Amino acid sequence: MRLLGILIAFLVLSVYVSNAQSNTVAAGGDASGVGGSASYTVGEIGTLTYTGNGGIVISGVQQPYSNNPLPISLSQFKATLSERKEVLLNWTTVSEFNNSYFAVEVSQDGIHFQQLNSVKSKGNSNKVQNYSAIDKKPFEGTSYYRLKQTDTDGKFTYSEKAIITNNLKAEISVYPNPTSNYAYLHLKDVAYKVYTYSIANIDGRTITTQKLTNNFTTINMTPFEKGAYLIIVKEKETIVQSFKIIKN
Repeated sequence: MRLLGILIAFLVLSVYVSNAQSNTVAAGGDASGVGGSASYTVGEIGTLTYTGNGGIVISGVQQPYSNNPLPISLSQFKATLSERKEVLLNWTTVSEFNNSYFAVEVSQDGIHFQQLNSVKSKGNSNKVQNYSAIDKKPFEGTSYYRLKQTDTDGKFTYSEKAIITNNLKAEISVYPNPTSNYAYLHLKDVAYKVYTYSIANIDGRTITTQKLTNNFTTINMTPFEKGAYLIIVKEKETIVQSFKIIKN
């Protein structure tokens, strides 16, 4: 009879502990029946005990539970360098809940990030959603990208970093050197419209600055006195390369 009592108590506890796990209450609760009662807390792993007739103790485990879905489920985030020296950023979600937008951030050292642009969420979804962004002016060398995902309530999380190495530097040359009359400035594999060149004396004083109108530019050195000069090539305000040239 004692063994039968133990079995009945175990079956009753199993039924009501199972019921406690499937019928969740935010603050927890009790499951009770003819064999006794079991208390539980939602989302918390713990041991449930029941003391039956004769002082026999039977234990079980309350499984964790959460009724708050993650804002997004991100399946991929990748960066690809195009032939045009642009970084293509692509990411995919398989579910979204209360997601507001993604901020694409970039860094040269992987520590200090700045926002590149933002992409609005496509809304609550349980299907695959694809997103993309472009960094048209990536850093030379290694760049680090990440996503800052922001909820509708302002909370945010970061993705893993995507790393890209940009070794496609502009090929720039100036020749002949030395020269008596003309020098030729040649840019290869770049868009010349964002470049300028300056001619400076050896002390760094700028004599003239010109925008490039072609990938192949003729520089008239005839008006300059004999001596050493600097030809400085800039991309907007950034010096890309400088050349020391001798005028005979």
